[in-house]
Amino acid sequence: MLYDNTGAAADTNAMYAIATGNLLTHFGKTELKPVADYTDAMVENYDAAVYIGADHRVPLPQAFLDDVRSTDKPVMWLGRNIEALAGPDDAQNAQFRDKYGWDPRAATTVDSSKVTSVEYQGEKVHRETQGAPGGRGPGVQPEGPAPRGPGRRGRVEGPPGRGTLRDGARRSG
Repeated sequence: MLYDNTGAAADTNAMYAIATGNLLTHFGKTELKPVADYTDAMVENYDAAVYIGADHRVPLPQAFLDDVRSTDKPVMWLGRNIEALAGPDDAQNAQFRDKYGWDPRAATTVDSSKVTSVEYQGEKVHRETQGAPGGRGPGVQPEGPAPRGPGRRGRVEGPPGRGTLRDGARRSG
């Protein structure tokens, strides 16, 4: 888990890294490192890499960019600085476009209203494209009854901070 630790938002970036690293522990041991501390071939010591780019003005280590371009390991790139990965010249940008199927230099608009549901582990989840009551933005809600079994909780009903879980327990708020 690599993150920007320089610039005006260094403390905020570290908090994003901690929160993301916490989520990543679902998949196993996670290490947090400032991207400025990246050394040649470091990505090869891990099963995968995640980078959070929070400030487009932060220069990325050339070794990191070269390794992301060449590794067979999965790399998840979140946030900013993807233009640095695409490269400073047209030839590198064309290679990026050919490999990943899009151009980070070009303005891209995605019509997310066409995504009306997501299926995850066999459970279809409906996506509200117009926003939820109370002014919240688009969200997801399970279709059908809440899943039951070990480690599964009931679905929360009602606005944030209030409501009842389907199994009768109260949600704090």
